[in-house]
Amino acid sequence: MGLGLFSAINSKNGNRFKDKLAKFLKMLCDNYGYIIYTLGISDVEDFEPYEYSINVNGCDVSRGYVYPDRCMVLAQEWESTGKALPDDIVISMEPVKRNTCYWIKEKCLGNLKKISALKAEDVIIADLERIVIDYVDKILLANNVEDCMALCELNNPHIIDNIRRHWE
Repeated sequence: MGLGLFSAINSKNGNRFKDKLAKFLKMLCDNYGYIIYTLGISDVEDFEPYEYSINVNGCDVSRGYVYPDRCMVLAQEWESTGKALPDDIVISMEPVKRNTCYWIKEKCLGNLKKISALKAEDVIIADLERIVIDYVDKILLANNVEDCMALCELNNPHIIDNIRRHWE
């Protein structure tokens, strides 16, 4: 993450980012059987402010921008309201589907009920979920299904690691 981004998200939202990460990891385990036991978060001086990156085995697989003092709204949703854009918006691309989005201060959202606005930590969690599911699914789909099923029957708590080691 860009220098200070993690602490900015956490302090802005009272450590909710850490809590949401923990809930996300539990959901992966409960819903998909994926156990992620190493997840590193660090500030990187080479990143631009508000920039983050998700790496899998040292490879940059997703990169995006989040703004802790704003909420992300898809441009299409905002435009459907007919409301004029605030002067201080940030125009960006949302990281999951690469659609145009607007980062708007919460106070400017008012009580618009037609749109979904995501906080910075929710955008990162959604991107992380997509990456984890894609990455594990690619491992499983690229290999012999019978061998993967045999590994799964071992009931090993580190199944992702076992599958990865098995095919490397």
